[in-house]
This record gives sequence, C-alpha cells and structure tokens, in this order.
Amino acid sequence: MKNSLSQISLEAHRLTKVKENTHYHAYKNHHILPIVVHEYASVATEFPIVFVKNADSGKFDSVAMFGFEVNENNFFKEGEWQGYYTPQNMRKEPFSVKATSNEFDNFVLCIDESSDLVSSSEGEALFTDTGEQSDFLKAKQKEIIALLEKTFLTDALIKLLIEKDLLIPRGFTITREDGSKHDVDGIYIVSEQKLQALSKDDYLSLKTKGFLLPIYAHLISLNQIGRLAQNRN
Repeated sequence: MKNSLSQISLEAHRLTKVKENTHYHAYKNHHILPIVVHEYASVATEFPIVFVKNADSGKFDSVAMFGFEVNENNFFKEGEWQGYYTPQNMRKEPFSVKATSNEFDNFVLCIDESSDLVSSSEGEALFTDTGEQSDFLKAKQKEIIALLEKTFLTDALIKLLIEKDLLIPRGFTITREDGSKHDVDGIYIVSEQKLQALSKDDYLSLKTKGFLLPIYAHLISLNQIGRLAQNRN
C-alpha cells in the first residue's frame, strides 16, 4: 500500500491514535534506508554504510544496506525485524515531515494514514479531549524535528565529501542461490587513498566539523558486506 501522507491537524485527526511500532513491517522490502551521520557508529556494527545517488535529482544519500537487490531485506526473518539496531528513519513511522516551500525551516508534521499503526481505537491519541496536542504528539514532533536537523548535518557531510572528491564508485558481484551472478552497482564509498592524501588543512577541517569519526565508521562498516552476503543465504 502506498503512503497516504496527511498534515496533522485537530480537524482531521481529533480521534486518531498511533500504536507502538514493534515490527517495522513497512520496511520489509527495503534493501537500503537513509541514515543520519549521528548514527553511523551504531549502524556500522551491523550494516554496511554506503552512498547512493538519486538518478532523478543527482543528490547523494548515505544509506544502510539491508540487501543487495530491490525488495531484498535480509534482516527480516519470519516476518519480523531481526536487526539489533533500528535506524532512526524506521523508528519515526508513521510520522514524517513535508516541505511547504523552498525555505530551510518551512516544514509541517504529517502522518501516514495508510499505516497499520494508525487507527481510531488503539494506541496513543494525537490530541486530548480538550483539543490540545497530546504529550505523545509533542514528543514525536520533537523527535522528527531533531531527525530533520540531523539530516541537514548529514547533507553537509556528503557535500564536503563531494567537494573534496572523496567519493568513488564501488561495484561487486554476488552469487544468487540458483548460482546466477548479480552485479551490484550504483554504490559509492569514501576513498581511503584520497582521504589520506588530503592536505593538512582539509584534514583538520573534517576533524573540526566532527566528520572524521563518521567517515571512519563508514569505512569500518564496509566489512559488513561479507556478513550481509552470508545473511542472505
């Protein structure tokens, strides 16, 4: 089922409730998921972190890899999420934000009304009986805004990687269960060689901005590619 995003309002959602998300079924067919720089260290302990380029916009995103092919998520077993760490973009379901203009801070909080977490009978209410935002909604709004701010910082990291020409394509081939080969491409990683060749000033700039640790977390996470390949069989 496709998302049905609706801006949250008292008029439309006075009786709306949201159940706790314990299964993350909406992501069972996601082979990649955008992540933010603040969680690179946690993600790296379990998933490969790579960069992908949007074919339409040309924008790069940093993502956690759950599988090698579209609709393949090797961390869903028997219909349940098996990851020890759950990325923040999964945890925000069924909430999201939508830009209202091209301005930096013009966003509204939305809810996916098609989500099975949304109902009028179970879960936490979005509004109180007197029409005020519930503590639950206030907390979720705060979480989503914080995640949005982290996304902006992640974009700043990626912009810097591009400016310093540190991203290089990385392709590899996997073997399916039937023995056929599948080329995985469209993936970019940070070049260790180019990273070490940076000028002292550029290297210190990365350190000052707090980007060195996330970059090394990304590089360490690439060791998870082999584990991901084993996990698919």
